[in-house]
Amino acid sequence: MIEKHFENSPSNFEVLEFILDNNWDEPCLNMRIWDYKNIRVLKFINISCLNISNFSYPFQITGFEILNNNGRGWEKSHSYYIRDFEEDKISFYCEDILIDNEQA
Repeated sequence: MIEKHFENSPSNFEVLEFILDNNWDEPCLNMRIWDYKNIRVLKFINISCLNISNFSYPFQITGFEILNNNGRGWEKSHSYYIRDFEEDKISFYCEDILIDNEQA
């Protein structure tokens, strides 16, 4: 469950790596993030409707949210909606999310 990975994390984090990947059969977005406590690698599988604005370095996101559309009759490729609801820097849909933790 996604919430388990972020239950004790602050809502602000810095994106260390942002990689669009097509090594699988569908487009993926890999984000390596640092929440000033832990480093996590998020792999968003089969992304669509990717929207990025106000891109700068370092790419910081506040108010990041993942909305689960499973069980609502949405297409499989729109299972999750990811967005930065504070500054609207990034938003997209994806089919699945894989999360790995790294040691900071």
